[in-house]
Amino acid sequence: MFIFKAEQKTYDFGKFRLGGQIGDNPPALVGGLFFKGQEAVVDSSEGLFDEKLALEWINAQDEVSELTGLSAMIQLFAVTPRAMERHMIWLADHWSGPFTFESINPETRARGIALVKELGLVKRVILNSISLSTAAQEQELIRTNGLKSAIALGWNPGSQNLKDRLETIKSMVSVACEAGIENIIVDPAVLPIKVGYGLDWRTIIAVKAELGYPVTSGAHNVPSSWAYLKKLGKDETARLPAVVAALVAARMAGSDMIMYGSLKRARDAFTALALIENGIAKAAEEAQTALGRQSCVFVPKV
Repeated sequence: MFIFKAEQKTYDFGKFRLGGQIGDNPPALVGGLFFKGQEAVVDSSEGLFDEKLALEWINAQDEVSELTGLSAMIQLFAVTPRAMERHMIWLADHWSGPFTFESINPETRARGIALVKELGLVKRVILNSISLSTAAQEQELIRTNGLKSAIALGWNPGSQNLKDRLETIKSMVSVACEAGIENIIVDPAVLPIKVGYGLDWRTIIAVKAELGYPVTSGAHNVPSSWAYLKKLGKDETARLPAVVAALVAARMAGSDMIMYGSLKRARDAFTALALIENGIAKAAEEAQTALGRQSCVFVPKV
């Protein structure tokens, strides 16, 4: 197992700690909620959704998180400011753990940033993300609303090798620091198959080895964009193994926080990662012992 020389940063999100050497803490698995086209969504623009179904998914993730010992998070999506408001208020009332929020619309992100302060969620909400498209106005909004946690996205259309990708990441980390972010999580940016998928694995290792920040992975995006799966249609028997493979690969590369797609897949994602985490625990323990370090690794409950 990897043991990094750089000091590894860890963050306390109440229910769990994120980051550290691989094996120190359980990985955080992140289920997506409220994205357009998801079964629970009724009207994405208005922020209307099937509350009963959404709550069933949340409870199912809670249950499998408790059974395995792996950490659970939720990724909130919104397409309009109105939807952001409805989604965040509801989620804050029905979920006690940490969650991220995301939107491709600047006005919607702005509403989310303001809501974090208004609802008193600063300690458990993570902005996804600070990127090359984050304008100075949004940076100021982040600072004035006191956000403390954010993902620094390493995507850059010109970054086709590890050196360039790291330069982009370092730049985004600097922007995050200037905006007042204290808990920085790096996203190396997962690209589609045959376009760059795999560079994220090298980037994960390099970020932890050189910078020491916790790393997240949008691993679920890989099968979602795979042309081969699109040809097969909506055959979940083919899609699910691809999703699980992408999640496992991301964890084996060193990701601390892994996005597994729709929250409805919680049981599959947690089960697969619990199995892998048992192996990581043994490998990490042996590596720590071989280096003469005090071994204290996370071991799943199952």
